[in-house]
Amino acid sequence: MFDAVTPVAVTSSTNADPTVITATAHGLAVGDRVLIFGHATNTAANGIWIVDTVPLTSTFTIKDEFTGTAVAANGAGTGCIIAKAPQVLLV
Repeated sequence: MFDAVTPVAVTSSTNADPTVITATAHGLAVGDRVLIFGHATNTAANGIWIVDTVPLTSTFTIKDEFTGTAVAANGAGTGCIIAKAPQVLLV
C-alpha cells in the first residue's frame, strides 16, 4: 500500500553538474526516489531519480539509482513537476 503523492512545482534548476533543483517545501530526504516530468528546458532532469543531497529545505540534487552518478543538466529552466515516487519491488 502506498501513500498518496502530492506533486510539487519546480521553481528552477541549474545548468550544472550536478543539477540543483529548487522546489519550495519539497519535503524530500536523501535516498528518496523522485519522478521529475515536464521539464522542457533541462530535459536531462526528466525521469525517475534518487535524491543525492538536500543542501536546503528548498533544494536538492539527483543521481542515477543504478550507477550512482550525479545527473548533469543540459539547460537551466523552470516549469516542471516533481513527485515522490513509490519504492519498486524487483523480483
